[in-house]
Amino acid sequence: MKCLTLFSRLLLSACFCSVIAWGQSTGYTVQVASVPAEAEAQALVKRLQARGFEAYLVRADVPGKGTRYRIRVGRFLNRAAAQQKANEMLSQGLIKEFVIVEFAAPKGTILARQREAAVESYTKERAELRAQSSELESEKTKSETAKTERDDTVSAESKKNELAADKPAQPLQKTTPASVSAATAEKQPAAKSEAPASTVTASVKPETGGESGAVLPEAKKAAASLPMGSEVAEVAQPPMAGALIEVSLAGSKWEIVRGSLPAGKNLQAIHFVDSLTGWVAGEAGAIYRTNDGGRSWKPLLSPVAANITRIQFIDWNRGWMIGEVESKRAAESETVLLRTTNGGRSWQSQVLPNVLSFHFVNAQQGWAVGRSATLLKTEDGGQSWQPEEGIEKLVGKQVEGSPYNFGFCDVHFVDAERGWIIGNFYGRARTHIGGLFVTTDGGQSWRRVRLGFQLQSSTGPFITGLLHSVRFTDANTGLVTGEMYDGGERFFFVLHTSDGGKTWKQYRTPSRATHRTQFLDQSYGWTAAAARREGAAEAVVYDTTLLRTEDGGLSWRADFVAQGGQIRYLFFLSPVRGWAVGDRGLILRYEDRLRSN
Repeated sequence: MKCLTLFSRLLLSACFCSVIAWGQSTGYTVQVASVPAEAEAQALVKRLQARGFEAYLVRADVPGKGTRYRIRVGRFLNRAAAQQKANEMLSQGLIKEFVIVEFAAPKGTILARQREAAVESYTKERAELRAQSSELESEKTKSETAKTERDDTVSAESKKNELAADKPAQPLQKTTPASVSAATAEKQPAAKSEAPASTVTASVKPETGGESGAVLPEAKKAAASLPMGSEVAEVAQPPMAGALIEVSLAGSKWEIVRGSLPAGKNLQAIHFVDSLTGWVAGEAGAIYRTNDGGRSWKPLLSPVAANITRIQFIDWNRGWMIGEVESKRAAESETVLLRTTNGGRSWQSQVLPNVLSFHFVNAQQGWAVGRSATLLKTEDGGQSWQPEEGIEKLVGKQVEGSPYNFGFCDVHFVDAERGWIIGNFYGRARTHIGGLFVTTDGGQSWRRVRLGFQLQSSTGPFITGLLHSVRFTDANTGLVTGEMYDGGERFFFVLHTSDGGKTWKQYRTPSRATHRTQFLDQSYGWTAAAARREGAAEAVVYDTTLLRTEDGGLSWRADFVAQGGQIRYLFFLSPVRGWAVGDRGLILRYEDRLRSN
């Protein structure tokens, strides 16, 4: 009974050790804001606490940014639980963005004091258990030794009687009490109390994911922190060999594609012409095609080892891609355009200086835009391009010796006559955001469209920021996305118009991430928010959160988080079907089966 009681206490101690280890070095929390003013941070903490959330403050000194006050909520055993709590706060309108980080109780807080008290209590309890275990093992060993000696004596007497009655049993005389005792000792546990200690350690490792500071694959870390089920299976078995991105799936709408792509190459562009046929591409001329909706991929040959960043196909056969290759004639890289008429089985390439983006209205007419106010047009499917000079009168040519210049970053046409382009000022001395331009006569003339930004803290004639993308569904209805600074804070914004740009409605969300966004219409949109991980080691590490909106950007919900990498491009055919690609060959497939049925 005494042994059983001790075993029970050791078992409870093992479980307690797991809890303590979790409190010391693992677990997750939801960071909802990071601000420079302590008063502002305290106000947000009080507001969250008043609504029943366990909010607290963490002070951090960030190199290059000074002191930041991070507002965090709760402590969770796994990312799924943290994600659920974050979504709850989002749905109540208490926060507009968040990031899930490892939990570390700040000094002086109730959580920290509770942990310290628990660790102290556990240390004392374990010392007592070890002493009792050692005493019990010693008594047990003495008892078993005495019993063994008695058995050996009885056995020896028995053997003598057998030998006297039956001579053939003489070989048994070689079995001595000493040899029997040695054989018995091999089967007995050691007299030391190391066995209970090793049991406790074993119970901690699955919970903590290994010793503190140990280098483990991201997939194994995620498997150790997530509950049993499909989510663990997705992370514990990486979709491609060598992929080290930890993916946290929220629900069953997203799945990791387990295709035939080799890991290692970053994918940067994706395009589908229907629910089955699509292409992905990325670094070093990597191009793949799927005919089954992205479940499997076939490699295609590329004529150049370009880092491909844009894809567009208008049918199963005719398509274009752009990328950058190292130039043999200049120090900087140069842009190449690839075009195909047979679905990518063969490609033709040509150099297009400065081009960053393009858009084809049909098989013949297309537009390309880029640095240094580059605006090109083609009427033969991309075989030849002509510069459009008239736009320079609106944006102005670069002045000799000027520290900045103007460049276009996105173009979109709804038909052969009506189209829009956006651009930005680039360079260290840029002081304001770029502009939006529209044509209604196929590019023969352009005019600037005023963007109706609304500021809350900043004053002055200029707004600092960058425009990212432009999309219109008809001549009047469209939107523009980008980033802006107001009062020292950075925001991701969406501008909506329903009257061709005469008036705008603005939605904005605080964000320090770089966004890659696609909107299907005025309501449905997705953005991949890639943020540099604070406190990362020598290498730059990014975490990406994919967010979804159904109200045009007024509110956002997180669909999944990819830790340790960037989601570089996403593409949706409809509100119920889409794909995303990213670092180290990652491909994600989205399907909302409930809505599609």
